Amino acid sequence: MLKYLLSFVAINALGGVISGQGTVTVLEGAGEVLEGEKATALAVGSVFKEGHTVKTGEKSKSELFLSNGIRLVMLPTSTIIVKNLKQGEGSLIAPSPDNKSVKETSQSFTDLEVVSGKVIGDVKKLASGSTFTLKTPVGVVNIKGTVFSVEYRVNKDGTQSFNVGCLVGRVVVQMADPKVAPVSIPAGKQMCITAPPVKAVADNAPPPPDKKEGSKDDKKEGPKEDAPPPPPVEMKMEALPPAEVKQLVISAPSQPPPPPPAPPPPPQTGSVDNIVNRLDQIQLSDTVINPSPTGG
Repeated sequence: MLKYLLSFVAINALGGVISGQGTVTVLEGAGEVLEGEKATALAVGSVFKEGHTVKTGEKSKSELFLSNGIRLVMLPTSTIIVKNLKQGEGSLIAPSPDNKSVKETSQSFTDLEVVSGKVIGDVKKLASGSTFTLKTPVGVVNIKGTVFSVEYRVNKDGTQSFNVGCLVGRVVVQMADPKVAPVSIPAGKQMCITAPPVKAVADNAPPPPDKKEGSKDDKKEGPKEDAPPPPPVEMKMEALPPAEVKQLVISAPSQPPPPPPAPPPPPQTGSVDNIVNRLDQIQLSDTVINPSPTGG
């Protein structure tokens, strides 16, 4: 919270802060925008703001432009909540897919919560002091300017899947567990995480009633045992699969894919004498092919 307050002070010093907005520019299938309990069908031209929830249905996809120039693609059965969407007064107000700027025009502060599904983003290089985060129950993704994907789902067995991919640039993931250090994901890599099941009891559930000392229930209870620790978080870093690279490139055509890794040098074979002889032949060839400066 202190970070945002300091940032807002900086923006106000530069000329004020305004609330941004998002616009649906492409829609395949169906979806909806929720403002509290009011639901409106998603359509091209639909506008959403801070506090709104955006959903896509099955076999549906939507493309969104935020007024600070950020472009998002929501894949089928995805839900995001716009927690924070503020920007400098002099920044973009009307988003346009034709905007070729490679940098953000003013500071902005965007926080999205990925409730479920997959989101692909094409983020211009953010201005100094700007922030753009995508929060899930497992971790928070911090973006400074890149093409990325974030996917969060609860599996049938209750475990949580959290995958973050990076096509160009670099993204940083801060896990919900403060004991885990931030993880930096370079271009061409993805991090796949499987986390323990979500808590069965809600945080706001009322506490169980107090028991009186010496009650029958107390007498029946045996010695209490400590609850077993939750299963560990499984985390792995791997190369982006070709299908994922293709999906990211199609969703963000303005960004080229990362170059393929250079092939390893061929192994040198033969004895040391053979290698020396080959070097002598190369030097001799150079002497014969290249004429002297005097023409002799």
